[in-house]
Amino acid sequence: EASRRACEILVQRMQPILKDLERKANESKMKEKEDNAATAADPIAPITFKQIAAAADGANMHMSATGHWADAGEDKATYNCWGVACSEVELDALTGEVVILRSDLAYDAAKSLNPAIDIGQAEGCFAMGIGMMLQEEVLLDSTSGELISNGTWEYKPTLAINIPRVLNIELLKNNKAGRV
Repeated sequence: EASRRACEILVQRMQPILKDLERKANESKMKEKEDNAATAADPIAPITFKQIAAAADGANMHMSATGHWADAGEDKATYNCWGVACSEVELDALTGEVVILRSDLAYDAAKSLNPAIDIGQAEGCFAMGIGMMLQEEVLLDSTSGELISNGTWEYKPTLAINIPRVLNIELLKNNKAGRV
């Protein structure tokens, strides 16, 4: 819904450009009729999105928009992502070295607008989770439960060697829900 709303903003913003292109096309057709050109009877060619975008760019129009969405009555939209993962690992009991041999993930993206992006997001989240579990020392205050190790000094990014040798990600199919 947020994407649709952002698109509506862009369409509304581009309306004057479209109207100007249509006006110019009509004027050109009228001139052809006045000049008795052989093509004067031909219909006006439809204006393409590529033409509108090029004209908007030429007019230095801001070509991005954001949309926000929340259910009626809610203060903010919840964006829960559901997934499950299972990993096969080798653990060296003497050194503590961990090698992730294989990981299988199933991710529920509801109505995916772009499955490649959703799979990339799942890969990134999984890699961050690996870093958190294998490399970061998560320290919590024993009285308040507050995260103590939340700064950049404690963050150790996932290394290439930590990524599973085999990583399978599947988007759940046939989810008819409008939201996750």
